[in-house]
Amino acid sequence: MILSSLMIDFFHEVIKLPKGTENPLLASIYGGLLLGLGLGLIFRGEASTGGSDIIGMILNKYSGVSVGMGIMLTDFLIISASGFVFKNLEAPLYGYIVLFISSRVIDLVLEGWSFSKLLIITSARTEEIADFILGQLSRSGSALKSRSLFLNREGEVIITVIHRKQLAELKAFIKKVDPEAFVIVNDTYEVLGKGFKPIQVS
Repeated sequence: MILSSLMIDFFHEVIKLPKGTENPLLASIYGGLLLGLGLGLIFRGEASTGGSDIIGMILNKYSGVSVGMGIMLTDFLIISASGFVFKNLEAPLYGYIVLFISSRVIDLVLEGWSFSKLLIITSARTEEIADFILGQLSRSGSALKSRSLFLNREGEVIITVIHRKQLAELKAFIKKVDPEAFVIVNDTYEVLGKGFKPIQVS
C-alpha cells in the first residue's frame, strides 16, 4: 500500500504523466482493465494492497464467492455511499464500470479463461450420444450407472469435457436423437490430461 501511494504521487507530481484521454468512459474501461490486471497479479502472488481486497479475500475464504466478486460487493457499497455524501451521481456510475471490469479481470487472472465445457448428460440414448462424442468430436468421457428419482428408472449418465466450440454441435445432436434428454453444462477453467493440458507439478 505504501509503494502504491508513493508511485501514484511520483507519476502525478514528479513525472507529471499526461492523461491518456479526456473521455471518462474510455478512462473507466481501460482503467478497469489495468486495475484488474494489477490486482490479479498481486493476488496470484498471495499478497494484498491493504485495501478493500482484504475484505474480498475474507469473503472468498468463508463464503466461497470469488475474490473479484468479493471486492466488487465491497467497493459497490463504498462507491454508492460516496455518491450520496458528495451528492454527485455521475461519478459513481463511472465507478461502477471500473468496478465491474476490474473484478472480472481479477477473476480471469486468478482462475483462467474458460475454453472447455463440462457436460453431464442424462438420456435414454446414451450409446448414440457416446458414439458421437467419441467419433465426431474426438473426445472421451465416462458413463456412470444412475437411477432417475422422478421416473425411478435405471440408466446411465455421461460425463464429458469438450472444447466450447464443440458445444453447439453436441447440443444439436442431442436434441436430434433425444429431445427429452437432460443436459447440465458447466464452465471448466483447467482440464489436465490426454487431449488437453499435460499434468505438470510445479
